[in-house]
Amino acid sequence: MKNNDLRTLTRLALLVAIELVMKAIGLGSVPVGPLYMSFLTLPIAVGAITMGPAAGAILGGVFGAVSFYDAVTGASAMTGALFQVSPVNTFILCVGMRVLMGVCVGLIFNAIKGLDKAGTWSYLISAMCAPALNTLFFMGYIVLAFYSCAASYKHLRAHETKANLVCRLQIEKKT
Repeated sequence: MKNNDLRTLTRLALLVAIELVMKAIGLGSVPVGPLYMSFLTLPIAVGAITMGPAAGAILGGVFGAVSFYDAVTGASAMTGALFQVSPVNTFILCVGMRVLMGVCVGLIFNAIKGLDKAGTWSYLISAMCAPALNTLFFMGYIVLAFYSCAASYKHLRAHETKANLVCRLQIEKKT
């Protein structure tokens, strides 16, 4: 963060509150097939752009903690199944990738703001990088950490439920 004065901490707390309220009332994500399109990157982008990479990391950590909570409780089918396979990799996926996204958005803004004399397109590009980087890091880490597990499930049957899939993941993990 640029400085630790009361105003900066208040802004950060407000963005954390906005992120938590968005998640709690359902404005944070929209279901698109089996996945969710997340709007929780918006407060992260605002914080990273206005207060720097450290604020982006803190806000990304909040998003990641909420996402990891969903994985542990089973509120998210996909991360819940991944949690059954590897809790450590799921924690890195949920928290680590979101922290990394927040830091990168702040660093991208800092790198390009000097090139933007009018001060318009650097904000737009940095804000658009937040969901793009979130998707890139999240899906990229799924491929890196869980590919061997996913590759063995190309023979899934159409009638299997999420509960059966989790049971199969647990059984095959132990063998």
